[in-house]
Amino acid sequence: MSDPFAFLPRGGTTGDEIRARDWARTPLGPAETWPPALRNALSLMLECPTAMFLAWGPDLLCFYNDAYRPLLGYRLPTALGRPFREVWASIWDAIEPLVAATLAGESQVLTDMMLDLSRDGRAERSWWSFTYSPVRDDAGAIAGLLCVTAETTARVLGEAALRESEDHFRHTVELNPQVPWTCDTAGNITSYSNRWLELTGQAPGEPLGAGWARALHPDDIAPTQAVFAACLASGEPVDVDYRIRAARSGTYRWMRARAYPRRDADGAILRWYGVVEDIHDRRRAEERLREVNAVLERRVAEALAQRKLWADVFETTDALVAALDTEYRVLALNRACADEFESLYGVRPRIGDDLLALLEPWPAHRAATRAVWGRALAGEDFTVVEAFGDPDVRRASYELTFTALRDAEGRRIGAFQYGTDVTERLREQEQLRQAEEALRQSQKMEAVGQLTGGVAHDFNNLLTIIRSSVE
Repeated sequence: MSDPFAFLPRGGTTGDEIRARDWARTPLGPAETWPPALRNALSLMLECPTAMFLAWGPDLLCFYNDAYRPLLGYRLPTALGRPFREVWASIWDAIEPLVAATLAGESQVLTDMMLDLSRDGRAERSWWSFTYSPVRDDAGAIAGLLCVTAETTARVLGEAALRESEDHFRHTVELNPQVPWTCDTAGNITSYSNRWLELTGQAPGEPLGAGWARALHPDDIAPTQAVFAACLASGEPVDVDYRIRAARSGTYRWMRARAYPRRDADGAILRWYGVVEDIHDRRRAEERLREVNAVLERRVAEALAQRKLWADVFETTDALVAALDTEYRVLALNRACADEFESLYGVRPRIGDDLLALLEPWPAHRAATRAVWGRALAGEDFTVVEAFGDPDVRRASYELTFTALRDAEGRRIGAFQYGTDVTERLREQEQLRQAEEALRQSQKMEAVGQLTGGVAHDFNNLLTIIRSSVE
């Protein structure tokens, strides 16, 4: 008995499945009746290592080779001998026009077409390049189509990633506020971003080679080139500051150029990669900062000197120096003030003490203290003479100068007192006043005596005349 599938090549999985299938129950009928055109197409397809798909007959029943099997995915167990439209129902809307055109005699060539094959039952994005060619029967009429295909997903995604990477790199270079550049081992500029042209006003291509140096300040060309030459010779990174003439403003701005070499496996330099950064504002800010630091250092030194001088005066002066906050608490006082207060009231004030509480046993003095310090704490600057202490024990008079204390924002935080003992001066003034009063009284009595003597003399003269007349 002859083999009806003798035309099929041996050893293929799909060929074995074709042999095992009962084709008598299909529209194709038994294999013995298959036309030579179908037999030849199947033989050719099964021998080919490229993924191929054959749709034959009025229903476009499906055949494929072993290379095509992975494309079918979950459809593989039922695809053989089924109509093309049913096998690829999920993408039929996309490929039906191509199928119709092929069956009309127009071969189709598609490159990198995105198709959702859903091979594992889930939606997927995959790309394919394929051809649809009409297949003719023994009479020369078109009886089906042959598809030769290959998946290009990896290449498409790779090229897309490459384009994205190139676009990212281009934008990284062109949108970077710095100016990326490269040069060869001799120092000739080989690439630069357009940002350099915007900054300097140089024409495209002008910066290549050594042309970039023409944008530098004349005083900076020689020292900059010297740094470049030294770094190119030693292989050390380039780091140099120079000025360029800004195209927009016409003024010179400070820039900083840095570069590092790329080396091969043996350590030889292949190329230099660098950037130019605008540091003008930062450099000016650093200069101003240095100036401010110098001023601050000078002021700090002066303040320290003043503080030392004040500390010396504060502790050695006989004046009574003190400061209170707005709640009458002691902020500061010197030794002389503390000693005097202790000698008057028997208690020694300390930093943080409530002054009014210390004077609780002396209500009159407490009221006077509240009144005079209250004026100072309200912001008034003035000088007053006040007497303190028990008159029966010791009473002292002071000339007190008060000044309001304020913070850096101008808020009142307390008051400052500077007092001098004027007890002796007032006593001397009182003694002088009394002496002057006694002198005035003495002079008054002397004047009265002189007046009385004159009146008596005149009266005696008058009596002499009267007496003479009487006689």
